[in-house]
Amino acid sequence: MENNELNIIKHEGTIVFAEKNNIKVKVLSLSSCANCHAKGYCTSNDSKEKIIDIEVSKNSYKEGDKVMLTLSKKLGFFALFLAYILPLILMISSMLLLSIFDISEIYVGLISLLVLLPYYSIVYLFKDKLKDKFLFKIDLL
Repeated sequence: MENNELNIIKHEGTIVFAEKNNIKVKVLSLSSCANCHAKGYCTSNDSKEKIIDIEVSKNSYKEGDKVMLTLSKKLGFFALFLAYILPLILMISSMLLLSIFDISEIYVGLISLLVLLPYYSIVYLFKDKLKDKFLFKIDLL
């Protein structure tokens, strides 16, 4: 395995929609135990289908094509940071800051949750810029 292979995330998928410059790829997201030989007997079967929307410059793909999507691991970690880590930091910071003042715990909890509304609103407003940043490379299998 090349050093470059260690820095990318790969997902195999199937094209479910293909139009001019837009395709949608269905990817099966598996947890580590979803590949286990005992998954039929276990209650922890955790696999989800996800649809990924990809803009392409020229569309030579058709519905049903098997493809490999690749993304830089750095971008994967950045997405993880934006979606989970930064909101958690904001919530914990607001809880600690509000706890300094003599505010009821229920209000501290509610305000800490409400901090996420403007955060995710801002992320939503910048979705087009983020979409441009998270570019998947797509290859036919």
